[in-house]
Amino acid sequence: MFNTKAKPELFEQQLSLFGRYLELGIDLYGYATFTALDEVNISLEVATFVDRLQEINVNLPLRVVPLEVRLFAPVRDRMNSRHHHAIKVQWAAVECWKAELETRFSEDLRAKPIHEIAL
Repeated sequence: MFNTKAKPELFEQQLSLFGRYLELGIDLYGYATFTALDEVNISLEVATFVDRLQEINVNLPLRVVPLEVRLFAPVRDRMNSRHHHAIKVQWAAVECWKAELETRFSEDLRAKPIHEIAL
């Protein structure tokens, strides 16, 4: 919620809608941006996010791609040191993401192309 400033319940609504679309049989994929103010609870937060995705479908995390947040010109002047640090923290979060996938899914399943992951 840090990077969007959205209310936490709106994030839950996004996940709920994703689940409803999946129930309709729509071929779905997702992306996630991992930014945070610090690394203190990042492992737990990523694990909780993966748990929530798996509540929708056990294989859903394998259909979600971490999206790199980059600095771009239109927002450069509005960024402060907290924002710059959050962009750096994303790499720790991506490492946590990869570790979660490694503990939850076999190497064979992780090696499949994203479109071959059954939901």
